[in-house]
Amino acid sequence: MKKLLSLVLLCSFTLSVSALGSIDTLEPITMYTIDEPYQYPIVPSMDEWAEFNSNIDMINACMVPQSIVQHMTTGALLETYLTHPLISNIFAYDNYSEAFEIMKNYYGFGLDELMQRADLAEVVLTRYNEIDVFEEEMNTTLSIDEQLEIYETQINDSFTMMYIETLAANMDYDENNLSHIALQSAIEEKTNDKIANIEFYGATATCYYDSLPSDSAVDPMVYLVAVTTPKGNLVDAEKRELYEEWPAASLLAVMERHENCYRNATRELPATILYNCHSYAWHSQAEGNDITIWDPSRYMTDGSYTQIATPRRNARIYYDAPVNNNNEGGVHSGIVTALNPTRVTSKWGNGGLYTHEYMHCPYVHPGNASQYQGTITYWYR
Repeated sequence: MKKLLSLVLLCSFTLSVSALGSIDTLEPITMYTIDEPYQYPIVPSMDEWAEFNSNIDMINACMVPQSIVQHMTTGALLETYLTHPLISNIFAYDNYSEAFEIMKNYYGFGLDELMQRADLAEVVLTRYNEIDVFEEEMNTTLSIDEQLEIYETQINDSFTMMYIETLAANMDYDENNLSHIALQSAIEEKTNDKIANIEFYGATATCYYDSLPSDSAVDPMVYLVAVTTPKGNLVDAEKRELYEEWPAASLLAVMERHENCYRNATRELPATILYNCHSYAWHSQAEGNDITIWDPSRYMTDGSYTQIATPRRNARIYYDAPVNNNNEGGVHSGIVTALNPTRVTSKWGNGGLYTHEYMHCPYVHPGNASQYQGTITYWYR
C-alpha cells in the first residue's frame, strides 16, 4: 500500500513539474509590459524626413510593429497617439471624426488597439484632467508671432485637448462605465470653460461636439446657402460666417505643424475655417470665399465637368480614398496647377491653401500592401 501511494505521489509530482515547464514556455501575450510611448525613429525635424515624397512614405515610416503594440499599456498607447508625427493631419480634414477614423484604420501605430482597451476611459480621463483650461485674457495687441511665442504652452495644451476630445468622441459610450461618465462630465466642464474664454479658443472650444459622428452632430451656427454648378444645378453648401474663427496664433501653429511635415508644400493663403477644399476647387478661388461644400459629386455628374484620363492644367483633381474598410469615402479636391510633376493647389481642412505635388499631402494613405488605397480622377471643362 505504501509503495502504491508513493508511486501515485511521484506521478503527480512529475505531472506538476511538466505542467509548470509548459507554462513557463508560453509567451505572456496578455501582459502589458511596455509603459513608455513608442519612440518614432524618423520625425519631421530630421533630414531623413525631407526625403519622403508622399504621405504614404511618411505613414509607413511611423508605423509601430504589432509585436510592440500588443505589449504596450493603455497609457503608452495613448501617448503614442498624442505624439504621432502626423497627428496634426486631424486639422487637415473638415471632419475630425473622419480624420481620426483614417488614422485608426490606415496609419498602423496601435490606435485601433487603443480603442479596444477595457481601461481606455479611465486612462483618457486621467490624462485629460492633467490639462488646464487657459482662463486669462489674451493680449491681442501683440503681433501674431509674439502671441505664438508667449502662449506656446497654452496653444500646445489646447491642441492636446482637441486630440483627446476627438478620441473621446469616437469611443463607444458605456453608460455603466463610471470613468466614461466622468470623462464626459469633464469634457462638458472644460468646454464651458473654453467658451468662457472664446477669444483664446475660438471654434476649438467645441472640438468634442464637432468630432462626434456626423449623423449625431448638429451645428446651429451653420446654415444652408444656394450654390449651383456651371450647369445651374443646386449643390448642398453651407455658410460659416457666424462661426468664431480660430485665433490667429492657433491658425499659425496649425500651419507650422503642416509645413514641418510637408516640406515641399508651398503656402498660398493662410489658414481659415471659413471654406474648404471642395469649395475652393469647384465653387470659387476668390480669397473671400466663405462657403463649405461637403459633397462635390454634382459637378461631376451633371455634365459641368468631363472626366479626363490624364492631368492637365486647371483640371480638378478628386481624391476618393476610403475612410475605413467598408469603403466609405473620405475625399479631397484641388486644382492642377503644374505638370511633370503634377502639382496641385488645394485647401487643407482648417489649415491653409497649399501648392504641392499631388501625393505630397495628407489625403493619400496606404492600404494593406502599403500602397495608395483610393482613386484619383481628373475633371475638366
